[in-house]
Amino acid sequence: MNICDVPMGLLLAHQPPIRMIDRGMAVLGNGVICESQIRTDHMFLTPAGVPAYVAVEYMAQAIGVFDGWHRYLHGQSPRIGYLVGTRELKLNCDSFVVGQVLDIEARLAWDGNSLLQFRCCTRDRATNAELATAMLNVYSPGQMDVDGGAHLEGKE
Repeated sequence: MNICDVPMGLLLAHQPPIRMIDRGMAVLGNGVICESQIRTDHMFLTPAGVPAYVAVEYMAQAIGVFDGWHRYLHGQSPRIGYLVGTRELKLNCDSFVVGQVLDIEARLAWDGNSLLQFRCCTRDRATNAELATAMLNVYSPGQMDVDGGAHLEGKE
């Protein structure tokens, strides 16, 4: 199975219009590459384009796709994660323009069970130029966090 063939709604808990990832492109051993095209109906579109700082949300959603892919392979639904912090954010442009296709890569850099860190990069598809890079720290609730341990009741 290829991630390109899976509808985004089965991989990412976000729904339009906040879902900004169009599709998964490739699964890497420890990460994912996703695609997004800037359209005229983008919720953050300004006369100058989509501000480059929105790349943080693109990268966070790519992390969600990475988690969603692994959950999908195990017959589970996508879930919400939480962006805890961003380090080393570097923006190499002011905005993304309508028609531009972005490749968003997220690679797991550190796994502390529920707290994870990803090295992320947003590139322009046409030029392969790095438009934004960052280290994102995310919290992914485990089962204990989701149901308060109710799944353990009656088990010793």
